[in-house]
Amino acid sequence: MCANLTSDPSAQGRPRPDRGRRVEWSLLLVLAVLIAAGAAILAQPDPAPSVVHAAARAAWKVDVNAAAEAELRLLPGLGPRRAAQILEWRRDHGPLKDIQDLRAAAKLTPAAAEALAPLIEFGAGTAKAGAPAP
Repeated sequence: MCANLTSDPSAQGRPRPDRGRRVEWSLLLVLAVLIAAGAAILAQPDPAPSVVHAAARAAWKVDVNAAAEAELRLLPGLGPRRAAQILEWRRDHGPLKDIQDLRAAAKLTPAAAEALAPLIEFGAGTAKAGAPAP
């Protein structure tokens, strides 16, 4: 299919086919196939999301009495304002004892507090500055 156009007298004056163009089109075709394959892979559902998420939730609990503001903000529904309120409560009242203390400290609704319950624990609190950790 690739004839030498320079030896063909009727091809005089016509541009010679550019090999670079064919390479560009080939690369473009390969890129399109890779994008389509990637989209198909990403579109597949997670094999068992509920099992994975349940295991992650069971292994990850935040001690609200020892957590820093950044850790508290990782909890769903606790932004910077509520995390600061919890830290202020701990400073003024001592460690939180239960979910009711958390509701009072962060001004959470009952539903929001219950949603947090599986993700948190109420440890003894942090050591004072300069004191050795237990």
